[in-house]
Amino acid sequence: MQDSEPPFLFIDFPINNAVLTVSNTVIAGRVGDMLSGYMGLNVMVNTQAANVIVGIGQNGTYERGNVPLVMGSNLITAVASDVHGNSVTQQVNVFRAAITGANMVAVSGDGQITNILQQLAEPIVVEVKKANGAPFANKLVTFDVTRSNGRLFINAVSTNAGTMSLQVFTDTNGLAQAYWRLGMDAGCGNNRIAVTSQSISGNAFFCASAMPGPAGQINIGSGNNQRVEAGTVAPEKLRVWVSDGCNGVTNVLVTFTSIYGGGQFNGANSITINTSITGHAQVDFTLGPAAGKNMVEATFPGNTNKYPVIFILYGVTRNITQPTTFKGIVMDDASCSVGGAHCMLTMGSETLSNVYSDDAQGQFTFTAMTNSGPAHLKVDGSVATLLNSNAIPAGTFPALGYDLMVIPNAQNQLPTPVFIPPLNPTNAVLYDGTQDVILTCEGIDELKMIVKAGSMRNKDGSIPNPANPAYLSINQVHHDEIPMPIPDGASPPFAWTLQPGGAMFDPPVQIQYPNISGLPAGAIAYFLSFNHDTEQFNIVATGSVVPDGSCIVTDSGMGISVAGWGCNCPPYSASGDASKVDLEIDGVSESDETSVGAFICLNNTVPLSLSVDPSYTTGTVTMSVLSGNDKIKIVDDQTNEVSNLTWNLPSTFPALFVKVILPSSSPRDVTLELFYENDDIECRDTVKLTVFKVDIASDAINQYDPINATFDLINPTVVYGGSENSTAENLELTAMIVPLGPVPVSYTWSFSNIVETGFNPTPPSPSSAISKWDVGDVIASFAGRVTFTVVLEFQGGTTCKTTKEFEVGIRTDDTIVIGWIDPNLVTLPGGAAVWLTTKFPPAGPPVPSPLWSSLFLLDLSENSTTPNFQTLTLADRDYILKWMFKYSGDPNPAGVIPGGNFRGSTNTHIDEQEVLTFKAFLTNYKLFNRLQIKYRANSVGFVGLPVILKASTGLGLL
Repeated sequence: MQDSEPPFLFIDFPINNAVLTVSNTVIAGRVGDMLSGYMGLNVMVNTQAANVIVGIGQNGTYERGNVPLVMGSNLITAVASDVHGNSVTQQVNVFRAAITGANMVAVSGDGQITNILQQLAEPIVVEVKKANGAPFANKLVTFDVTRSNGRLFINAVSTNAGTMSLQVFTDTNGLAQAYWRLGMDAGCGNNRIAVTSQSISGNAFFCASAMPGPAGQINIGSGNNQRVEAGTVAPEKLRVWVSDGCNGVTNVLVTFTSIYGGGQFNGANSITINTSITGHAQVDFTLGPAAGKNMVEATFPGNTNKYPVIFILYGVTRNITQPTTFKGIVMDDASCSVGGAHCMLTMGSETLSNVYSDDAQGQFTFTAMTNSGPAHLKVDGSVATLLNSNAIPAGTFPALGYDLMVIPNAQNQLPTPVFIPPLNPTNAVLYDGTQDVILTCEGIDELKMIVKAGSMRNKDGSIPNPANPAYLSINQVHHDEIPMPIPDGASPPFAWTLQPGGAMFDPPVQIQYPNISGLPAGAIAYFLSFNHDTEQFNIVATGSVVPDGSCIVTDSGMGISVAGWGCNCPPYSASGDASKVDLEIDGVSESDETSVGAFICLNNTVPLSLSVDPSYTTGTVTMSVLSGNDKIKIVDDQTNEVSNLTWNLPSTFPALFVKVILPSSSPRDVTLELFYENDDIECRDTVKLTVFKVDIASDAINQYDPINATFDLINPTVVYGGSENSTAENLELTAMIVPLGPVPVSYTWSFSNIVETGFNPTPPSPSSAISKWDVGDVIASFAGRVTFTVVLEFQGGTTCKTTKEFEVGIRTDDTIVIGWIDPNLVTLPGGAAVWLTTKFPPAGPPVPSPLWSSLFLLDLSENSTTPNFQTLTLADRDYILKWMFKYSGDPNPAGVIPGGNFRGSTNTHIDEQEVLTFKAFLTNYKLFNRLQIKYRANSVGFVGLPVILKASTGLGLL
């Protein structure tokens, strides 16, 4: 990579346009170079070389003392350059004024050097004089720490914690002094104090430089968890960082030792090298010839924590009969599967892009691969459609990329899942470039990022404006599931992603970060951001804890220049482990442990394997639960819970099993630790168990619903049976591994506890592909309960079983009753009056006088006793009623009900269109009744009220 970027450079002291009364001063500030790093980085102040501590990335410091000042204006010029000749210049004006009136000057103590958190050998002393030059006794003077978290004391020996602001009265000689303990960050002139006194002209300033403390811990810098072709050199060097807990320590001998797998360093089993001026040491490593785990231990003499670091690399072998494949898993940072993310793999001129993560476990696989070697994987989460198989809107997740190595004729995979955090729409802010915006993150109080007006440029080079604005957001990321490893043991309480990724900012985005780690007031902290050019996290900005300790704010001129993933440090993790003890989960292969963690099914037991280096014949071995201890039990081979998990060597470890019992249904991770110690040695091994569970998801396809012809009911608790498939629900079951688990070798389905013996569906044959069972529409119309069971078997014989019970309700048949008046079955009675039979002849229409007959019938409808002023006898009434039935009704209209049951030739249920056609056919005195209900019942009676699905009645003219 060609480095054409200049270093970063800031002049922090004195500030621009400062007024000083001294003849010379210290010039101090910040410097850094992310690409070239410490190589050749230098700073010149007014053409003279300054002292530089390069730091890591953008947290270097420099200082040059005794820079002369003339009376009046002084231009201070600082120039920083790197090994490639890239340079940057900064300037400030400093005004030197004459001393007038009562004044104060620095006497001694400036420019001292000691180690971090140590008290300087000499106190810092100021002298206060009256206008006539006489000592100003008993004058109150204030000493303030203005940079780093140093502390001040009145006495040389003190047991208190000190203070950042100390007030002292001058003595009879006008002198005031304070003792100064430096802060926790190393650097040149990086500790500063300002001394003031009311109504006294001129201030006194002191600078001190802090050197790192003794080496106290070692952390993995980079190169861990690589998957490499067996017998070849790992593409990424194994890099460690030796520090005092905060600052890198130079010239420390680090020994790298291959302890498992047969790997070597230039043909040797171990190698020892010195740390650089940044505290780093790195080596090339050749993996052993066999497939599987390689382990490398790195430590240094006098490692006070006694924990070396362990690199784990996995050797992959070629198989000429096997195709080249690549697989991975896409999850959110709560370990839920993400489906529909677009995955694109580029190797040289070949790009494979038509691959999406699946909806059940977030897995993706590239199979049609003809190339191998260096590759780049891009996972675009913005197009993802599912989270744990539930639909999500577009833009829920961001995109990210990885550089990797593809081994030919091998099953390639990422060492860890692709973790992408969800983007909370609540955090999104519209930015059009016309004004500053403040970004916040829901759930993280005090986290703010300030984007200046006109500072942003999109990744494609376009500039947001009112016509084409951009949405900006910051979202929380679980720091231990950030997509890329954080270097040097940085252990932030949380991380973030600033979106849209790749957007550039000038001036940088300012940060206010909550001080969750509890750093002391004034402490210097660093902000890291992932650099997609170097594929590494870099320190891009410095900041300090505000006086009240509530938050950390970036220093002037610094912040985030490119949007993406970021975090804060310190703290740095001080933990480590060793290979001399081994804790394994039986039945889980090494590659599976690396790629997706060791899996354990909820409420199942999995055998544990414990071992200690046989050369350790004495000492104590302890097994404990580092996380998730409220969810995990250790049981013996008799399934008794084991409480004593400490053994004194020599000892034979008993048969143990781990069982996870969660108080809720949400799977979570647990971590086990096996720890060995004797008088001289401590070492440990940890295993992270990803707890998964198996659920049965269900869909009940309601084939005959009063509103919808087809209706999907997701995860019902009651399913309804019927006397035929048109009224029984079509049940479909799916075994779901949540949030993610190993791929089963078989699914075995069964059922039980149904009260109706006629219910006898055929389960699918056990298979690795049959995660679903289409039970079908065979549930009978008998109330009761049914339990479905699925057993998943995994490689190595581990099984996981789950059940789901349904209540069975009853849906009745859809019953329709219809009818008409049949005139052939109506007989006219005798005994009616002659005048009536004359007007309404027994032979039927036409009647002799239609007008008279119509008026008669109208009167009859209004007054049945005296129609047309005639008195009707009972015989008359019977005659006229049956005459109207016989001669006014319609015969059964042929063809109204095709097939006679409202069902078409291909329908298994009543055809609603035929029902509507029948209702629309006008007849006289037509009868229509329809009824269908569904209900739940037990041995006592109804459970709740029956639900009416269809109920309608028609009589008369329809």
